[in-house]
Amino acid sequence: MNPTKSHQYKLACATLALAAVAGCSGEVLVTEAASASGGAGVTSGVGGSSSSSSSSGGGGQCAPEPSAGLPTIALHDPTSGVFVGGRLHLTVSVDDQPAHYLVLKIAGGAGYVVNQPSGMDGPANLAVVDATTSARVNGASGVAAAELIDVTDPDKPFKKSSLPLDGTVPAGFWKVFSVVDDHLFTCLTSPADTPAVLIDVPLDGVTPPAPAAQDYGWADQVCSGFGGFGAPEESGVARGSVWLNWAEDGYLNIFEVTPKGAHHQGYYNYNINGVHHYGDVLSAATDGERIVFDPANDSEVFLYTPGSSVDQITHAYFGVAGPKQLLGVVNEISYWATAKGVRAYDITDLDAPKLLDFHADADFGEGLAVLIADSADRLAVADAEGRLFVIPLGQSGPVEPLKTYLGAPGPASAGPCSAP
Repeated sequence: MNPTKSHQYKLACATLALAAVAGCSGEVLVTEAASASGGAGVTSGVGGSSSSSSSSGGGGQCAPEPSAGLPTIALHDPTSGVFVGGRLHLTVSVDDQPAHYLVLKIAGGAGYVVNQPSGMDGPANLAVVDATTSARVNGASGVAAAELIDVTDPDKPFKKSSLPLDGTVPAGFWKVFSVVDDHLFTCLTSPADTPAVLIDVPLDGVTPPAPAAQDYGWADQVCSGFGGFGAPEESGVARGSVWLNWAEDGYLNIFEVTPKGAHHQGYYNYNINGVHHYGDVLSAATDGERIVFDPANDSEVFLYTPGSSVDQITHAYFGVAGPKQLLGVVNEISYWATAKGVRAYDITDLDAPKLLDFHADADFGEGLAVLIADSADRLAVADAEGRLFVIPLGQSGPVEPLKTYLGAPGPASAGPCSAP
């Protein structure tokens, strides 16, 4: 994507026009708007197509739009993200540039890049440790590491510490990790081509990582439950203490993972070509209270409540017409991408899922969309063309690909223009 061929948006420090003068360290921090008419002050020299203030036909002056004076940039192909304190942290490409870690403010249906923090390149999916600290597993340098990220100021995240991990994250599990009671859990194979093991990484900075204790008879199955080798057809999801994995030919498992160890909660082994023609599980999601597995069948889904005494899966029929793809689960509501946008099912009662009136109308097309990040009030998703959409969950209506500006938004317009 390159909307204006005459501009190249170089976010890396080495290409900034001000780098030589300012002694840029790699961080691009965008300041708040300097004035109502001049738009935001930007510390980088990144080019772009500037938007301008508007004026009324009667000659009176309008209050400028929040994006007034800011260059637009084209974000595409986000690979991971997280909402932190109202900001969207993304690993995403800009034009033909390699992916970088960016911080966006979402306001008025638009995105504003307010920072490209130094030393943060790598995955943007973070797990909460406490109110000011998050964690991630980063293999961007070729060596897996558990990293602690200071998010006291969501606009200015920075790496506090990095602990190298002895092993490689298996295919299908590179986004799968969680934090429970100051312990990070992740999957590693060491050496390569050996069964993947669930590793407990204490975040006290003293206790070394070690394999997590697991139920007898289910050893190694949290990370590589079917055959033991974390093959590409095996995948997983983790949120807090809730871990899931699944594989081709109708296998799935559910675990509770805590510093005490991994406890097997539920499982399902089914015939993918049986009477219902479920097909293989394609994806899964959880909010920690409900679990949804999305098989290839356009209408059949599998549901589960973590911590319940039932060890079997609930089958449900979701009747929205046409292909759909699970995006995520938020507050016991599952969200689904269709060719025309996003629909939602309330799954508080697993035995009686309810289609909600909510609809976000977007032209995803046949490729549908995948989840990048979720929060209590928003989803960030990407379609098959790599376009980013931010879906508000509190209201229905049309949603366009996110228009993004380089810089913080200025003051919002106070209302219609008035004649002098």
